[in-house]
Parts: sequence; structure tokens; C-alpha cells
Amino acid sequence: MTPLVARGGELERDHPYGVVRQLLEPGLAALTGAERAEALSGAAELARPLLGGAGAAPREEHAAHYGLYWTCANLSARRPLALIVDDAHWSDLASLRFLHFLARRVNELALLIVLTVRSGEPGEHRAVLERLAAEVGATVIRPAPLSIEAVREVVATELSEPDDAFTAACRDATGGNPFLLSELMRTLAERGVEPSASEIGRIEHAGPEAVARSVLVRLERLGPEAAALAAATAILEDGAELHHAAAVANLPTSAADGAADALSAAGLLADARPLRFVHPLVRSAITDSLGAGAAAEAHRRAARVLTRAAAPPENVAAHLLAADPGIGPEAVATLRAAAERSVERGAPEVAVLHYERALREDLSRAERAELLLELGRADIDARPLQAKAHLLEAYELASDPMVRAHAARKLALSEPGYGTDSLRRLDDAVAALDGPTRASTGAAERTELIGRLRAERLAITVSAPALDPEEARLLDALEPPASVRATADGLVLVSLARYRLMRGRPAVEVVPLVERALASRTVRDELGRERLWLVNSIVILLHGDRLEQASQVLEEVVVAARAGGSAALFALACAFRAVVAMQNGAVEEAEAEARAALAAEGVDRWQQGPPLGALIEALLEQGRTEEAEQELELAGLTDELPDLRPYTPLLIARGRLHAAAGRAEGALADLFEAERRLDRSGGGHPVGLDGRAHASLTLLGLGRRGEARRRAGEDLERARRWGTPRVVGRALRVHALTREGSATLTELEEAIACLERSPARLELARALADYGGALRRANRRADARAPLRRALALAEECRAVALAEQAREELTVTGARVPRTDRQGQESLTPSEKRICQMAAAGLSNPAIAQALFVTVKTVEMHLGHAYRKLDIRSRTELPRALTE
Repeated sequence: MTPLVARGGELERDHPYGVVRQLLEPGLAALTGAERAEALSGAAELARPLLGGAGAAPREEHAAHYGLYWTCANLSARRPLALIVDDAHWSDLASLRFLHFLARRVNELALLIVLTVRSGEPGEHRAVLERLAAEVGATVIRPAPLSIEAVREVVATELSEPDDAFTAACRDATGGNPFLLSELMRTLAERGVEPSASEIGRIEHAGPEAVARSVLVRLERLGPEAAALAAATAILEDGAELHHAAAVANLPTSAADGAADALSAAGLLADARPLRFVHPLVRSAITDSLGAGAAAEAHRRAARVLTRAAAPPENVAAHLLAADPGIGPEAVATLRAAAERSVERGAPEVAVLHYERALREDLSRAERAELLLELGRADIDARPLQAKAHLLEAYELASDPMVRAHAARKLALSEPGYGTDSLRRLDDAVAALDGPTRASTGAAERTELIGRLRAERLAITVSAPALDPEEARLLDALEPPASVRATADGLVLVSLARYRLMRGRPAVEVVPLVERALASRTVRDELGRERLWLVNSIVILLHGDRLEQASQVLEEVVVAARAGGSAALFALACAFRAVVAMQNGAVEEAEAEARAALAAEGVDRWQQGPPLGALIEALLEQGRTEEAEQELELAGLTDELPDLRPYTPLLIARGRLHAAAGRAEGALADLFEAERRLDRSGGGHPVGLDGRAHASLTLLGLGRRGEARRRAGEDLERARRWGTPRVVGRALRVHALTREGSATLTELEEAIACLERSPARLELARALADYGGALRRANRRADARAPLRRALALAEECRAVALAEQAREELTVTGARVPRTDRQGQESLTPSEKRICQMAAAGLSNPAIAQALFVTVKTVEMHLGHAYRKLDIRSRTELPRALTE
């Protein structure tokens, strides 16, 4: 194995990914240029900035962990790795969280993780270490005390052959701890104690307190220069350079060199350079002996020495955190630089510590406002509950309009509910930037910020649950930008489109706004970062029958998600791709996309709503009701769902599942609740008509025809106002089923004609099946066969098993003979198996497939193994032929 070793340190606990860098950087440095490029290829590219490379680290912690995971995977593919971390209780939190991430996947790799931990250390680090130790497959080794025989051997070596009583007393005093026993032997030897029963009374308890007393006694004997160097080394921590420790101790280097030798001879420092204590307890004894004032002053000197030595800002900042305020502008600049590096490395919680320490220095009003703004930005990611207070103080303190504008913007985006105060601050910020300004930035930057503020103010306004009448009047009169010259123009178009959609305006007024926005490359690039605008854009494209355009946008988002290692963005895009596939009539593809979203690691529970809803819909179309029930139970989402927008699609899907399982009242409860949530911002829009259609059909099944007809009529009016073929065609089909006689046939014919003009093949197949069934019930069996045969062919093409069975049964009743087809070969593959086989056949390796789908290599291997058996092949080289036949 290749061992990669790191050691935690008290002063390095605030260095984001410091331990990870200790582990991986030497291993990467030992490779040739080509080998190093291979190790950091693919998803591992995300880890490059964390390991000293150029660029900013991923904002999402999962993305950073994902990149580091693949770096370890690539390295361990060359030769098995042993990652060894000493003093892991002093590791930085970011590194510990990654090691936990890696430990949960360690069985996928030729890799061993070994950590040594001092028990009883408090803090958040302890919680992560406990989770690490509790992982399946983890082995916890607690060193046993030295045996009586071992204690006897140590005593005999250090003193002389002991008797049994003396040996037992030494073991009791030290608890069998080797270091404490050696310290006890040193003390007894200095006192000339003989190892006999008569001397047992001179054995003291040799715990940390006794070690501390022994260390301080030895230091006092060595003189002031050795004591000063020991204190300086303790302040700088293990690994200190001699000339740095000498400067902190105010000693000439030659004197410090002699003092270091004396400390080594006394058993306090190791005989090595850089300087290192023989045991952490020795360092603790020295640091604990320093008074608070002396320690703070030593840290201040250490910061000054390391600054002159051009040490990284985070190394200097570690000492500034422990020093008293009053150092001045140099300290503020260093702390800000360290904070910025922490943010770049994806550790905003560390940046918060540096900004808070910088705020304790003597600052001008303007400097304080800028620091509070930076602190608030870091807080949004690290401590969202504290962000508002700091941003609000920055807004109130700032005299620079640019600072106030940025604070107002972050406040608006961080406040839940988007209150009127947010809108007022944004308006004030725009007014200040538009007027005379003392901001030091140029006109171009101010103009861009003004556009952004206005765009985000509009987005906040249209996203509010309830709209003020005056705001609505202004929005109704708002004209869209004539051209998309900046990203803000595109965002205004998307927000205005969403507003018009929710106000029930026709598609011809809404969809072109989104199309104009998406024609801009910069706007499409922004969609990966601004999830709200992505959701709004795709929802409008879906309702506007622009499925090809939606697919193109989502493909770009998936590429961006893979490049940025964002599992959350990948899952969101896959969930939407599942909806696109369902509307296109590609049911198995919809299932594959939904499962890809749910399988992606690093997705929060609340983000599971859309893909799980899409999966349930796909399974129901395939007649797999029991499997849909199991998926819902496994997700633990069978009870009341949180009142959050991402859960609304799941409510509709769950309502359909209840109906398919014969639980009509449960179906109506879910479907009506989804309707209530969607209509809070005003009815009349097409969003939610799918759920309302299922509710009308459920009411019809319960014999409540009048209620079903009334609701279906309302939906048809709403659909006609919107005006796209799929929405109108579906509404016509449902309304037709609530009517009787020739009216049903007439409206179904109109629905079919409408759906023929849409890309909604599955919806067309439903209308054809319903039309054929209505003709059969009207005793027009011969006329019924043609639409039913076409419905069956479309349903089988779409893999809509339940609908195909309905059409087949209707055809059988008409007297037609309908042969059944068995699925064999690639037709027997599951959607996930088929997708992975297609990627493998295209030449992608198993790791490349795993990275593209945000799953593990083991998952890819499992799917390929199942597929090989179904296709009756033995290797991936046979895949292209098997998938083509």
C-alpha cells in the first residue's frame, strides 16, 4: 500500500481541508505530470482548488467531497492507499467531514483509513469522530493498559529489577499508560528511589497533572532561555522552524539552538528539526502554565513573525484569533484574506471566525460595514439564522451606496417570505445608486448592479404568496425589455413570464418571454446557479409544449451540474427530464431519469419530492402499483407532506397512486391539497391542471358526476385561455368523460384533433383509448377498432403497460384478436440498466459512468452484471451488438 500521512494540530483546526491537503498533496507531488493529470481527471478536477490548484472550490460541500472522493479513487486505482491521520481530534472540521463521507464509501475502493484519537476531546469534531467510529465496517481499537509483565520490564530498564508490590503500584499509579509510566520512571530515577515495596509510598499518581509538574520542574532547571524557547514552540505548535521559535522567544538563533538541544536532552523536545514535543501532554503542560496575557502576547508575536516570513494568511490568522485586539490594519487585512480563502475552499464556518475576530479591531464606520457585509455573506452558508442581523447592521452602517446595495440584495435573498422591508431596501438601494454616488466603483458596475437589483426585486415580488393590489397594477403595466443586453434583462423576462402565467394569461403572451430570455447564452449559464429561474423557465416551456427546447436547456444544466459536482442540481434537472419524457410518451425514460435523480448521492430529503413524484407516475403508467407503493414507503413519505413547493408534484402523484390502489377518498385528499397549495397565488393558471384532471376522474369513479363535470368545465375554460394543444386536449378528454351520449364522442374527437398537434403521445393514446371505448359502448364496435388499435400501438411504443392493457381489453370486447408480445433481450432491461448499458456501449468506463450519474462504481457494476445475464453476453465488448440487434 501507499501510506499517506497527516497530523492534526490545535492551531490548524481552522485551516479548511488542511488535513486532507497534508494527506493528498505529497501523494500527488510524487507522481509524474501525466500521472498527476490522470489522478485529477474527471470529477476529481473539482478537488484541484482544494489541493493548492488554481480556481475557487465548489460552493456545495458535497461537490467538494465528491471531487476528493474521486481523487482518492483514482490514486487507489494505481496502488492501494492507506490514509493515516494522527491526532484526528485536532483535524479541521472540513477534513473530518470528508473522511466521514469517504468512510461510508470505503468498501468501493482499495483504501484503508486509519485515525488516532484522544478520547474525551469536546466540540463538534467529537460528534463527527463518533459517527466515523459508528460506520459499518469500522474497527475501533482501544489500546489496553500495559500488562504487569510489561510494567516490570520498563521499571527494570529504567531503575532496577522491581519486586511484585512495587510493580503493581506503578501500574496502578499510571493506569498502564506507557508515556505516563516513562514520566514516572524519570521522576523516581531523579529522586534515587529503589523499586522495592518499602518505597511504594514515594510513588505519586502519575496522571496529566503529575506530568505537568514534572515538565515545569525540568524547565525551571534548564534556565530562562530554554523555558522561553519551549513556550514559543508550544505557541507555534509542533513542526515549528527553529528560527521562527527563536524570534517569538526573543532569542538569537544560536542561543535558541542550544536551548533546543537542552530541551531534547531533558526529554521534552524530540531530537529533530523542525521542533516537536515528545508528547502532546508536554506541550499542554507548557501552554497551560502560561497566563492568559502572556499567551495572547506570544500569539501576537507569532503572528508578526509569520507575517514577515510570508506565511499563508490562514497560518497567521490562527494566532490572531488567540491574540488580543488592538493590532491594527495589518491584522484586519490578514484575517480578511484568511476568510476569503476559507470561503474559496468551501468552509464558510471558518470564514465566520476570522470576520468576527477582525470586527474586534478598531475600525472606521465604513470598514465595519464592509466587514459585516462579508460576514453576512459567509453566514448565509454557515449560519443562516445569524445572517440577517449582520447584513442588516451592514446596511444601516454603510455610507457607500454599493455596500448598501449588496447588503440589501443579500438581505432580500436570505429572508424567508420576502417581506415588504426587503422590497423597500431594494428600492432605496436602487435610488441611491441611480443618484449621486460616492462609491469608488465605476459606472458599468453600478449599472449592472442596478439591473440585477431590479430583476431580483421583480422575482421576489412575483414569488410572494399574496400580491399587493398596487404591486399587481404596476406589474400588469410593466413592459418586457426590448432586448437582452445583460443577464438581468433575461431574468426580468423569466419573472414577468411567471407572473403572467400565474395570472392566467394565454401562452402566446407568456412562452415567448422565456424563449427570448433563453436565447441569451449568459442567461442559460445563470440557470445552473439560480434555481428559481430554472424552475420557472422549465415549467413554462413544459406547459407551452416546448419539450425539445426544455430538453436542450436541461441537458446544459446536467453538464453544468457534472462540471460543478452539484448532485442537487443534477437531481433537479433529472426530475424535470423525467417530466419531459413522460409528456413525450417515453415512460421508461421517465423512470430512468427519476431513478437517476433519486440515486444521486448528496441530495437533501426535501429535494426528493419532484423525482419521487415522477417515478410514481412512471410506475403507475407501467401498471406497477405495488412497486410504486413500496417506493413511497421506502422514502418515508406516506404521511402528511411539508407545505413546501417541491412536495406538490409528489402530492399529485400520491393522489394518483391512492386512486389506482382503490383509495378514492385518500386520492381526493391529496389532490385537493395540491390544488390548494398551487392556487394560493391566484387561480386561473394552467399549473396544476394535471392534478385537477385526476381529481375529476376520481370523482367520476365515485359516482359524483355532477361535481366532476362542473370542475372539468372550469378546467376546460382555464385550458382554453392558456391555449396550448396538450393542455386543451387533456381538458377536453376529461370533460368529455363527464358527459354522456354523442356529446362525449364529439368532445373526444375534438380532443384527439387537438392532441395530434402536440408532442404529447401518451395523452393522445389516452384520448384514442377513451374514444374507442365510447364508440364500443355506443354499439359501434367496428368503428371502435381503428382508434383502439392505434391507442394500443402508441401505448406499447410509450411502454404505458396499464393503458395498453385497457386498449387491449376494449379491442377484445369488440371481437378483434390481439396477440400479446413478450419482452426479451434488451426489451427486458430495466430503464437504469438500459441507460448504463448504452453509456458503456458508447465507450465510457465504469468510473466515468459513475461520475456522470453521481453513483458509485459498484452500482454501475451491479447494473451491468444484471444486464449481461439478460442479454446473454459476457463482456462490454458485446454490448454494441446486443443493443443493436
